Formats: sequence, C-alpha cells, structure tokens
Amino acid sequence: MTAPRCNRRGFTVAELLLSLAILVFVGLGITGVLAATATAIDDRSKFGDPAVLAALARTRIDAVTGGARCVLGTEESPTQRTLVLWLDDARPSATAHASELGYLRFDRTRGSLWLDLPDPLLRSSPSALARRDPELDAETGWMGFRDEEAASGMLQSELLYEGLADCRFELPRDAQRSESFAILLELHPDAAASTRVLLLPFGIEAHEVPVR
Repeated sequence: MTAPRCNRRGFTVAELLLSLAILVFVGLGITGVLAATATAIDDRSKFGDPAVLAALARTRIDAVTGGARCVLGTEESPTQRTLVLWLDDARPSATAHASELGYLRFDRTRGSLWLDLPDPLLRSSPSALARRDPELDAETGWMGFRDEEAASGMLQSELLYEGLADCRFELPRDAQRSESFAILLELHPDAAASTRVLLLPFGIEAHEVPVR
C-alpha cells in the first residue's frame, strides 16, 4: 500500500513578482496618505501663524479704512482702547453723526482686537432712522454713543485678532488731518513667532476732515 503523496508547490517567479507589485502599490498608498496628513498639519500651523493672522486682520481693516473719511481720535478706559473712525458722510452735512462712526477696539481683558461697524440692516429700518442721531465732535465725546449703539444692538462686531498682550494705535498729533495711522500688535512671549511686535500701517484714501 503506497502512502498518499503530498504536493508542496512553492511560489513561482510570476507569483513572487505579483506579490511584490502589490506590496509596492500598498506602500505607495500609505506614503501618499502620510504625506497628505503632514501637508494638512503644516498648512494648519501656517494658518495659525501670528504673521498670517495679522495679514488677515489687515485685509479686513483695509476694506474699511480705504473708504473711511478720517480718524477722529482715540478713547481709553481700564478695559478697552478704541480708535474712532468717521466711515462716511451718509447723512450729507460734512459733519460726523453717531450712525457714521466705526470703531477699532482692543479688549484689554480678553486680549482681542475687534472691529465694530454699524449694522446695515438695522440702520435702514424705520426705527433706526427715527433714532436720535446727533452730530458729534471731540467735546461731545465718541464713546458714550458707541456704548449706547452697542447696547441697542445697532453695531456688528467682528473679531480680528486674539491672544494679544497689548495693542496700540499709533497716530500723529493731529490725527484728523493725517491720511495714515498704524496698529502695533504685541504678542505674548509664548506665541509661535519670530517677533513679539507686529506693525500694521494703514492709509485713508478718501480723506476728509469734518467741519466740526
């Protein structure tokens, strides 16, 4: 009686080559996934870079200051520092009305820079048009009306930059007659940046000084 014969066939050259091709294909796929992940992480870190964030903030401010008439002045309090802009002479009078003002506001307690602008939808409503909208000057003061407008929901606020140690507005002595100003953003020491101070210059193209 003969014993059953076992067929122990090894891999052929073709099968080995096919296996190697599959391994190479899988390896290339894994490499591509890892490279895409690394790129996404790198892009995210670049987007969070302080200089990139400052550039985004500058683009938004430029869109406002490019059409603004002039810088009216600054106001300071223990909780915030604010630069007041005359945005436009929407109520033609060559004077600044409360509804024509915008504000760059540094919140000291939160370390954040904000842009406060009149809400265009609310401004066009009958109730808004019927509101008291006085002409303002330096003696009248700007901030009392800003706080009143904000409390009434007439302003829309946009966060421009956060995580700041300080923010200063650099203005000449006669701010209203100047066609430019600058913002200094001071970063925290632990910020991922090569410098702790970022300077953002701005120009006012349609410059005009109110008559009062």
